[in-house]
Amino acid sequence: MYLYLYLYLVVVVVVVVEVVVVVVVVVVVVVVVVVVVVVVVVVVVVVVVVVVVVVVVVVVVVVAVVVVVAVVVVVVVVVVVVVVVVVVVVVVVVVVVVVVVVVVVVVVVVVVVVILLLVTTGYVS
Repeated sequence: MYLYLYLYLVVVVVVVVEVVVVVVVVVVVVVVVVVVVVVVVVVVVVVVVVVVVVVVVVVVVVVAVVVVVAVVVVVVVVVVVVVVVVVVVVVVVVVVVVVVVVVVVVVVVVVVVVILLLVTTGYVS
């Protein structure tokens, strides 16, 4: 009879040990799965943040380059327009001065010729 009790006790101990081992294995597997999931989530979040930061930096750099190029183009266009306007104004002023000088010279020559004709013909003494 004691043999049956010993066998019963051995079976109970084996079952308890198996249950404990199964519980420990399940707990270890759950902890490992949770740790792996947390690590994967952290890695994904870090990668997403890095990609977003890189994209933002690239966009800011591209916008800055576009703004600088636009400012340079505007400055060049303004300088060219100012130079063209100054050249046109100078040319117009030179042409007007030349025309005025030619008209004055022609008027003076005509007046002198008329006076000389009048004096030589005797109309004016």
